[in-house]
Amino acid sequence: MRYNLALMSNRTTTRRRVSAMEMNRLRDGVPDLLGRLREAGYSEQYVVETRRFAKRLLAAAPGLADWDEATEWAHSLRPSARKTLNMFLRTCRHYEEGIMPGEAPRHDPVPTSRDGLCEGFAKVIDAYEASPEAAAKSPSSLRAEVSCASAFLAGLEALGRSSVDEVTEDDVIGVLTDGDGGPAHSPAYARHLRAVLGGASGEVGGCERLMGFVPVPRAWRKSGRVLTPGEVEAVCRVLDDPQSPVSLRDRAIVRTMMLTGLRSCDVAALGVDSIDWNSGTISIVQQKTGTPLELPLPTQVGNDIFEYATRERPLCGDPHVFITRKAPHGPISANAVRAAAARVYDVAGVEAGPTGVRGSHAFRRTAITSMISDGVDRAVVASVAGHASPDTTDGYMVASVEGLRRHASLDVGALAATGEGVR
Repeated sequence: MRYNLALMSNRTTTRRRVSAMEMNRLRDGVPDLLGRLREAGYSEQYVVETRRFAKRLLAAAPGLADWDEATEWAHSLRPSARKTLNMFLRTCRHYEEGIMPGEAPRHDPVPTSRDGLCEGFAKVIDAYEASPEAAAKSPSSLRAEVSCASAFLAGLEALGRSSVDEVTEDDVIGVLTDGDGGPAHSPAYARHLRAVLGGASGEVGGCERLMGFVPVPRAWRKSGRVLTPGEVEAVCRVLDDPQSPVSLRDRAIVRTMMLTGLRSCDVAALGVDSIDWNSGTISIVQQKTGTPLELPLPTQVGNDIFEYATRERPLCGDPHVFITRKAPHGPISANAVRAAAARVYDVAGVEAGPTGVRGSHAFRRTAITSMISDGVDRAVVASVAGHASPDTTDGYMVASVEGLRRHASLDVGALAATGEGVR
């Protein structure tokens, strides 16, 4: 079935008043600003949020006398998010003043643990960053690893050590434990630390010995919430019932997550041009990993999106599938997706359960676990889920007894004994 979404491309025009703050450059240049942000390497989520903030700023500008008042106005929008709002306001102000993205620091430089490392420990970080292992990591993963390792080495330096060879096992335990002898950091901290020491071991002697003092982190995290068959049935009844109080937008959002396994951030960022109605596919660039992903478009998802687009979606030119209900209309956030899931849960009577949560990510876990239980090949599941490696998918096996049985390549006994799972 071919869907006509011409309705989505209709544009509305508004007459703008002259602002007391002028802002002539920003008023006419929002598309230019967004393009420059993308060129400067800002994330798509930041670009989307800047667009939304700029629209609200321009609407409020006639009542603002200067940038100080603009700051007070921005803080009144969401007092708990002042730091984030300051970033968007600074971006808009810089553009208005002729400072383009990338020409000014995104924020004032903050001293880090790495900045104060002595020469003996600084060369560990330098060696890792120049290693093949580091070259294979994403920028965000590399930053996290270097940050953890720098803090760890700074802790050793505080104990009076100035080189890897001087460090003892007691030193390592002292840095990694708290005053009561318990772990002072998460398993991810140890994993990042071992990655840096392992990558630097080829250039810096003693790193391999030091890595031996760091406890091996858990291979699996505890399983997150997976909906039971009864809960899935209850949710589907709500989505299928035309008399239920759930909006068409919420139905389409939840159905998309249930049947595709997309993350909430990817559902929020889903664009009209991401859907190929002729081939029946959804093509996106994942917000979390930055990698492309193509999925089949389930018929029910297509029907729900079409119903939302033709019967409920406000007329505007925004290129996103799901947009805000109130003007000025713009893309929704991942929080709006989570709120939609919560509303559906409420109507369906799905409780928080033993884990105390029932978030939108439960739909993703349920979809992936269902594929595993149905015997879908691990590599195929990893591809559909958008995992960078099938190894990540292994964490979902623990939630599926049938999946564990079918995939004999896994050490089922070891996984089952830990009672841990989703990564």
